[in-house]
Amino acid sequence: MRVTKAFASSVGAGLMALSLSTSAHADAYSAPAGYARPFSWTGLYIGANAGWVDENVNFRDRDTSVNPNVIATFCPTFVPGGSGCDIGRQTGIYGVHAGLNHQMHGGFVVGLEGAISWTSNSFGSEPCLGGAPIACEARTNFLATIGPRLGFAMGNFLIYGSGGFAHGQIDTQITVAGVPLPVSTRGGHDGWYLGAGVEYAVTRHIIFGVEYQHIELNNNFDRTNLAGPTPTIFDRDVHADYDIVRARLSFKFNTEERARPLK
Repeated sequence: MRVTKAFASSVGAGLMALSLSTSAHADAYSAPAGYARPFSWTGLYIGANAGWVDENVNFRDRDTSVNPNVIATFCPTFVPGGSGCDIGRQTGIYGVHAGLNHQMHGGFVVGLEGAISWTSNSFGSEPCLGGAPIACEARTNFLATIGPRLGFAMGNFLIYGSGGFAHGQIDTQITVAGVPLPVSTRGGHDGWYLGAGVEYAVTRHIIFGVEYQHIELNNNFDRTNLAGPTPTIFDRDVHADYDIVRARLSFKFNTEERARPLK
């Protein structure tokens, strides 16, 4: 009986010592430390951009009151037919963009982005109808694009290409000594764009990038603002193309999981 009590006392003392030892071990070492997950391009983002655009607007006047195919060029003088007035300007461009990316295994990134951009209020100008003081002028009020992006991510770097639908609003006018005549046009034009760029994630939320984009807006028949429905010689076939280089700054929303403990 004494042996049994002594054995029980010994076992109890041993279990208590083991418990104290385990507790001390747990206090001495914390849980496995978390680790920072690699940056993922998956998620929603919004941003702003600014840069430079080389714009070229071409228009030819069409007198549909005579014949839908009778087209005249005003630059530099009135010429039946002709290739049209090529009115170029180089100016600043700025805008906003928003999109969604999804990063797949292997670093491939697919996404969709929409953007709208505005240019300066100045007109590009070319001598027309005999030259000074008469000028033919054009400008683009805004450009909008939407389309897919396809890229390849290397950590915090992303190289991508893009393309899709484009739309813009173009103004044309004729001025005498800088005063616009009442034969201006304003029309919306659809088209397409192609682009490429590179982006770098400065943090998990801040992304800086540089982009090149080429936009083509299709030919449209734009009516003048002259009163009445009767067509005139000042109604115009108008189309345009653009080459844009700009910097981008984007904010990426936090859609990634937080740091996980090592297993």
